[in-house]
Amino acid sequence: MGISSDVVAFVRREWLLSLYSVLFVILLFTVHPSLPKLVSYLDFRVLFSIFGFLLVVRALDDSGFLHWISHRLARFARSARGFAVISVVGTVALAALVTNDLALFAFVPIVLAAPLSEDLRYRILVLLALASNVGAFVSPVGNPQKLMLWQMSGRPFFSFLKPFLVPFAVIFAALIAYTWLLVRSEPFDLRESLPKIHRRAAIKDSILFVGYLVLLVAGLWQYAVALAVVYFALTYRKVFRHVDWAFLALISVLFLDFGMISSAFNVNSLLPHGALSTRRGVFATAAGLTQIMSDVPTAVLLSKYTTHYVPLAMGTTVGAMGLIVASVANIIAVRLSSRRRKYLLFHKYSLPFAIFAFFVVWVFL
Repeated sequence: MGISSDVVAFVRREWLLSLYSVLFVILLFTVHPSLPKLVSYLDFRVLFSIFGFLLVVRALDDSGFLHWISHRLARFARSARGFAVISVVGTVALAALVTNDLALFAFVPIVLAAPLSEDLRYRILVLLALASNVGAFVSPVGNPQKLMLWQMSGRPFFSFLKPFLVPFAVIFAALIAYTWLLVRSEPFDLRESLPKIHRRAAIKDSILFVGYLVLLVAGLWQYAVALAVVYFALTYRKVFRHVDWAFLALISVLFLDFGMISSAFNVNSLLPHGALSTRRGVFATAAGLTQIMSDVPTAVLLSKYTTHYVPLAMGTTVGAMGLIVASVANIIAVRLSSRRRKYLLFHKYSLPFAIFAFFVVWVFL
């Protein structure tokens, strides 16, 4: 009785993981992939980067540093709306410079530690997910699939970037307005003193965090993860007990499911005739397929059937702003929230903006 009740509780709590695990079993017996093929579907850079991120962030939280820096940012912003705008702009800028998931690694912990109501905190987290994809939209290095498509196009950096600039300006302005609309201008209680922190641990952990991000940006994710694991194994082994293994399992299952789906079907034969022959057709197909297969697998799959790399990059990036499974960045943004029904609620805020962004890009194509 106890075991069955625990299983039911787990399924209810991790319903998204349970759903995609069932799909994994169905695909496994339908597609019959070999073990090496299955392993090839896993993006180990993302998985291990998230693992290291969870370790470092938990340690920073335990030291009190995240609450301290959130409090300082709140004092500067003076209101929840100002805090949200700063966080959104920072995420857009960082996503354009590095990648969307790394931008979230920097800002999500700060928002989680901020003195906000759970409703406002959740709204800002969804806005950060949108911001990470908006930042990725403008930059050829903003996410893995854009980097891949830019390299496949053979075009110079600024030549590939130029078509994105005008729609980005419109979408970015709309995101700021959307943030202003969704987040109330309620003031923070600035009378509260700065939280106490364990200064020595906070300094060490913050230096580790910066080093971790620098190594990830440099593409040395193996060294970044090894650094975090060795450091905490020697200094703070308790942190390993708090890793969100269900989160890592969810990301893994998504990679496996989308990988099997992309290898099992000849997408071009399933699409309407000529769907991939025009720029708008490629854009719309990519945006729609991303809702089913996520952004990176969609880009990899459709790049086999078209050389319209710019609209393909636009479609997968705009599509990533839609359903929560359309991008790993979306799940990263809201996973750590304690909000009930957080995965379903995500779409209340993401879909209107994604539809708007879709039509903006459609006009300029």
